[in-house]
Amino acid sequence: MSGDYTELKASALAMKGWDNMSSCWPAEGEPADWQVGRLDEDDNQYPILTVDTAEYGQPEAAPVVARYYAAAHPEAVLGLIQEVEQLRQIPPCDPDVYQRGSSVAVIGDMPRDAAEQLCRGLSVLTGWRIDWHYLGGRVHVKALPPAGASAATDQVQQ
Repeated sequence: MSGDYTELKASALAMKGWDNMSSCWPAEGEPADWQVGRLDEDDNQYPILTVDTAEYGQPEAAPVVARYYAAAHPEAVLGLIQEVEQLRQIPPCDPDVYQRGSSVAVIGDMPRDAAEQLCRGLSVLTGWRIDWHYLGGRVHVKALPPAGASAATDQVQQ
């Protein structure tokens, strides 16, 4: 995918009002068919589409396809697009710090804004160039000492 989500976003926005198409279940009568739609609080089923993969020689694929369509409802799609758009606004890691810096921490489940704030604060406090990037879904913090200082001998004054 090219990364241009304009058409996908427009389609998801046009589906407003159909946000409730987020459940799936085996269809009655046809054992290989599944339905996608809405379940209410009393488990009443309101099907919107029927998935029939038996016609293509793959009846066992119906639940997989139905779960995919149920998971890819407009609210979920718009949420993913918003997350991608936010990630694109993150400034890239300083290339010098990325290539030559020492790894100082790998932090799981840290929001990017908090990572930015942490690195800026530590840079001001220490005089080092400190930046971060994602590594396996975690925040990887790297630091590069000022020119003339070495990571092994330079210590932060208390």
